[in-house]
Amino acid sequence: MTSTTSLIEGVDKFDVDGQVVVVGGIYSFRTAPYTEFSPPHATRYAALKILGRSRDHAFYVVLNGVFNSPPNMDQVLGLSPLSFRRFPGTRNPYTNSFAILGSFLDESISLDEFQFVMRTEVSEDERSLVQWNTGTGRWRNASTESEGEWRWKHDRQGLEEEVDRYKAAQDAKFAAQEERLANRLKGLTWEKLLSETIFEKWGEPSALPPPEFTAAARDQIRAAIVELQSVGAKPRKAKVRSVLRACVEWFNAADENFGGVIETVERDDILEALEEIAYVARHKSPPR
Repeated sequence: MTSTTSLIEGVDKFDVDGQVVVVGGIYSFRTAPYTEFSPPHATRYAALKILGRSRDHAFYVVLNGVFNSPPNMDQVLGLSPLSFRRFPGTRNPYTNSFAILGSFLDESISLDEFQFVMRTEVSEDERSLVQWNTGTGRWRNASTESEGEWRWKHDRQGLEEEVDRYKAAQDAKFAAQEERLANRLKGLTWEKLLSETIFEKWGEPSALPPPEFTAAARDQIRAAIVELQSVGAKPRKAKVRSVLRACVEWFNAADENFGGVIETVERDDILEALEEIAYVARHKSPPR
C-alpha cells in the first residue's frame, strides 16, 4: 500500500536530531560500501534533496548522480530523482520506482561528509512523491540506494554475488537470534538484568577494554535499566529510544576518550546488551 503521509505546509527548515536542514536543500554525502562484504572502493559521492517534514519524519529524495568528489552547485542542479534498476521484480508493486525515503526526526543524519550544496524550490510534483515513499528508516539508506544503483550499473555480477553472501550471513544470524530468543530473552526481566554481571567477559587482566572503561560501561548500562524500569511495564517508544540513544552516544564518546578500546567483540556485546534492554521494554531494537 502507498503511504498517506503528507508534508507540513509552510516549513522552510527544521531540526533533525540537533542538526538544522532546509526544505529544498540539496546535500551531498560520501557513499559507504553496500554491504559488509563489499570490496574496498574508490570514494564516491551522491546527493539528496530535502522535501519537507511530517509530524514525526523528515522526507527526502536521493538524486541520480554519482561523483568522484563532493559535487558543486553546477553538478547537482537539475538532477532527477534516482530510479531503481537493481534486482527487478523485488520491489513493492504498490510503490513507484523513485528513491523517496524518510527518517524519524530524532534519527541522526548518519551519512559521511554530509554537507549543504545549494537550495532550490520544492515543486508540487516533488511534494506529491512523498506519498510513494519506500519506507522510513535511517539516513544511511540514502547511501545504500545510491551505491546499490551504481554497483548494479557498473558491477552487477559482483553485487549479485555479494548480496547472496549477505543473505546467507543474515539467515545464519537470524537463526542464532531465534535460538537466543528461545533460550534467554523470553525469561528476561529488569530484575534478572540487574542481578547479572554486565559485560562479564570483559574482566580478563591486560585485555581491552581497561578496567576503568569496563566499570563505567557497566554503570551506564545499569543506569539505563534502572531508568526504564522506573517508567513502568511498557515505556513509550520515544522514551526507550532516548535512553538507548544516550547509551550509544556515551559509548561512542567513551571509546574515543579511551583511545579506541571498542573492537568487534565489545561492539557485539554492547549491541546485545542494548537489544536485551529494548526487548524487556517491549520494543524491537535499539538505535544504531
